[in-house]
Amino acid sequence: MDTQRIAKERESIAYTALPLNDPTPFDSICAIPYSDTPLKAASSPVPPSYNDVSGPVIIDKDGKPQFLTPEQEVERQHRLETAVREKMLGLPRTTTFEWHQGPSSSVSEELQLPPYTPKEEKE
Repeated sequence: MDTQRIAKERESIAYTALPLNDPTPFDSICAIPYSDTPLKAASSPVPPSYNDVSGPVIIDKDGKPQFLTPEQEVERQHRLETAVREKMLGLPRTTTFEWHQGPSSSVSEELQLPPYTPKEEKE
């Protein structure tokens, strides 16, 4: 089996998810080739429903969906994994991953948790 060929095909194909109540038989589900045509952001303030979205999507601070290309999703996933590792291990930040801050906090008011100290064992 040619694993490089399979990996290359996976990179160039975007998979779509069917709604749970879709009567389409499993055998007829197929991959849809990725298109370079950018999708328009919705003009509605309400984000699209889960079943209306296929592929990686980020909802921006204005509530509008941003559709990612496969390359952007791979890069985002890599930055997310690195940022989580840095945050969990208390390492200095080298990534510029933007964490969700919520509507009431600002970037400068980041919550600092105390360092982990293991509980002393009873003898």
